[in-house]
Amino acid sequence: MIRDLQRVLEPSYVGGLADASIEQIRAMRAECAELENGTSFVRRLAQGRLDQQLDPPEAVVGPLTAALDARVGPSVIMAVAELGDDELSAARQALQDFEE
Repeated sequence: MIRDLQRVLEPSYVGGLADASIEQIRAMRAECAELENGTSFVRRLAQGRLDQQLDPPEAVVGPLTAALDARVGPSVIMAVAELGDDELSAARQALQDFEE
């Protein structure tokens, strides 16, 4: 994965872009999106690890955690691989609404 990330970050990756077919450009876009998703995921993991070092006030964490659990609780997160498309979409929307 890191080798692929380094490769797409090289200026030569887009060197022949003007002459590339639309299929090649779409494949490149998909590859970049996949790498960005992986990188973003690891960035969130790192942020979570940093946040564990904080001592947030329970008066804030408790109510917000309860509100989050009411929308998408741990049982849903633990079973995410088994969720159907509709359930997964609903969970995603609930998390997005909570974040907003």
